Amino acid sequence: MNVIVIYHHPQECGSPYVAFISQETGEMVEAVDIPDGYYNSGSVLTKTYTPVYSFVEKVNQRPIPTVENVTITSRFYHNPKKYVFRVTKIDNIQEDTSIFPTWTADVHVDACIEKSRYHYSSRKDKFRKQLTKSGFDMSHWNLNNRMKTPFMEFLQEICSKYKDYHLINMISIG
Repeated sequence: MNVIVIYHHPQECGSPYVAFISQETGEMVEAVDIPDGYYNSGSVLTKTYTPVYSFVEKVNQRPIPTVENVTITSRFYHNPKKYVFRVTKIDNIQEDTSIFPTWTADVHVDACIEKSRYHYSSRKDKFRKQLTKSGFDMSHWNLNNRMKTPFMEFLQEICSKYKDYHLINMISIG
């Protein structure tokens, strides 16, 4: 069946979709939703921290200090090298009831250099999985290939191999 494909991407509300229109009758044969995430689905951020130096800081705070909730003052001072401060351990936790019930502790902190790296995970590529589930051939469309291909070229490619339709033309609206 010869079809014209209309890609509709609403600007205000609604989801993007492709509509397959029969060239013979002019009626819509099928509409398939296109999910978000063409340029980033499956991209996983991994951060690594390299310690540069360590120090111990005394804290005094209301909730009992833990690695997750402790507030260290060093992160508020001038930090020209943009170090990331990571709490590694808390020692010597004591309750101080002199004015208000607070807690004092020795906090061990590492000043680290943070490096971010992105890598592709096919298990987390929801865009590819959803289009495969809809019936499109996504066999070689991992994130790296999608990033090299403009979106409309990608749509034209997958729509030309969709079911037994013969793509005549593609139109974009929105």
